[in-house]
Amino acid sequence: MKDYEYYFNKIKEKFRKEDLCILITVLLTGFINYFYLLTHNCLSHDGLFNGPIYFSGGWEFDLGRPLLILIDKLRGGLIASSIIFIIGLLFIYLTMILIKNLFNIKRKVPLILISIFLVIFPTITEGALYIYFFDGYCISLFLATLGASLILKKKYFKAIIPIICSLSLYQAYISVTITLVLIYFILTIIEEKGKLKDLIINLLFIIISLICYFIIIKLGMIVLHRSFAEYKGASSFGIETFINLPNSIINTYKDFFDYLFSDSIIINSYFHRNIINIILIGIFFITIILNLIKMKNNYNRILLI
Repeated sequence: MKDYEYYFNKIKEKFRKEDLCILITVLLTGFINYFYLLTHNCLSHDGLFNGPIYFSGGWEFDLGRPLLILIDKLRGGLIASSIIFIIGLLFIYLTMILIKNLFNIKRKVPLILISIFLVIFPTITEGALYIYFFDGYCISLFLATLGASLILKKKYFKAIIPIICSLSLYQAYISVTITLVLIYFILTIIEEKGKLKDLIINLLFIIISLICYFIIIKLGMIVLHRSFAEYKGASSFGIETFINLPNSIINTYKDFFDYLFSDSIIINSYFHRNIINIILIGIFFITIILNLIKMKNNYNRILLI
């Protein structure tokens, strides 16, 4: 059996300066961003009902998140905020490593900015208020990114397992898998190397992963005589979900607009975030337009739009 020095040297060989830069940024940003949460009794409304011990059970299973139960058992149900927080940051760091390798990012400034953005992203930050799930949610983020990475490397069947596991921890992070696949496709289109066929195959395997997850959960519920929880429409998922997709898409864009520019969801005007968002989205559209001008192939221009 190989000793620990062998494995330590193997890790050391693969550990680059950019990785250290990401690690320092994630840890530093994490401690600054979550300092108040770690030093005060700052919990979600659900968390107020729980003490220092919490075991996931039937409710989490009915939500379609059975792997949260496994994570709780691995740490004995103990809610040690500092330990859970460190585990969460570790998986955010590993997620950033996957993103760095996937998009071949070598410059430190983009790596630092993306790392900061990932740590302070509202979905992740709000997840920390459910501190007893924070490690599970961050593991789900990592697995969702791993699934995208494997799909884009054309390891399609290997990708199904991490995507199913990610969904079994927190279904919302399937959006990470889809977004990374789309961003990768957009970049290949800008380089005029992308093929629509590849995107369709990639999205097809994400759909296959979703179907496999749904079948496994449904079988588990049949065996255990349980059903999906009446929570945000989880129990009504089916053909109606697809029929209502047009309205759902319209509502998505309405919510997107309200979240970034109005005060109906968050108070954007207080810190003038609406103006900052206009500037950032303006830069994004200018970048897209400049790339459209540079491109020679009209078909690729249409795909990019």
